[in-house]
This record gives sequence, C-alpha cells and structure tokens, in this order.
Amino acid sequence: MQQIDYLEGREFPAELGRFLTPDGVLVRNPRQPTDVFVVEISTVKEIVFDTWYLQINYLERTFRDREGLLETFFGLKGERDPEVRRRHFEALPDFAETDALERRVLTEGYIRSTTRDELEAHMAEIVRRLPADVVFVTLTESSAGTTLQLPGETILLEGVHLHAVTADWAHFA
Repeated sequence: MQQIDYLEGREFPAELGRFLTPDGVLVRNPRQPTDVFVVEISTVKEIVFDTWYLQINYLERTFRDREGLLETFFGLKGERDPEVRRRHFEALPDFAETDALERRVLTEGYIRSTTRDELEAHMAEIVRRLPADVVFVTLTESSAGTTLQLPGETILLEGVHLHAVTADWAHFA
C-alpha cells in the first residue's frame, strides 16, 4: 500500500530511497494503463522505521558487508526500545562506521509480522484502490526460472512480457 501511496503523490524522504528501491533513487513514474495488476505478496515480515516500511532486500544490501549489523538487527526483531537496540549495536565496531540515517534505521527500526487479518484488510484495500483487476502472487526462483505462484497453480513466465513499473509492480504489456 505504501507503493500505491507513493504513486498517488505521497512524499517520501529522498534519503530513504536506498532502503526502498533497487538503485536507491525514488522516481515517480506514471502508472501505465493495464487490464490487470499483478501484486506480489513477498513476506509477512515488515521492517518498520518511523512511519515507513523498508524493503528487506535493500536493507540487507545496505548492511551485508558490515560485520554483525544484519545479524543483530534480525536478532532484535521484536525489540522496539531504541536504547536497548543502541546498546547492542554500539558493541559492534562497524556500527561506528554507519551514517546518521543508518544508525537511526538500526536503532529505531524493528521487525514485526503482519497478521492474517491485517493481510486480508491490506489486500481488500489494494483491490479497492487500484483501477483494474488485481492478481495476488508470490514469486519464487527455481531451475525453470522465475515463476508466479498462484493458489494451487504455477505459471511459468517464459514468453510472457511484463513491463515493470517499479521493482514491486508489473503490468502485462
């Protein structure tokens, strides 16, 4: 839903781009006309920072080469007290090398799990807000390539052209 908010004009702090997009840059592309939106439900884990939800892949990319930071962040997954979190991170040498935003993300951010009721409410809101039919999927990698996993059905993407509006939204071209 955060992505829909962005496409509909909500302002996002530019400095959060590295935690939200593949290239770290926030670009608002107009939504192309489409007959169906394919919406990926990637995980029930949410990385919450302030009023934002960060992308787990980009958080991992930012900290992967800094010893102990990711392990500590995920180890403190439910801890919401920034002082408790800060004490754990200050024991790590690489924490001193982080910039101000990274320190805030590590100490003020936390992981929570979306409940089934919340997920169902989010899905209903997505359907209500998007101007075309919506198909919810999860994506998996396999030896056959990227596949769409639909309840009880797998569709190989070979031969299907998808136009990626952003990393998380696609429409059939």
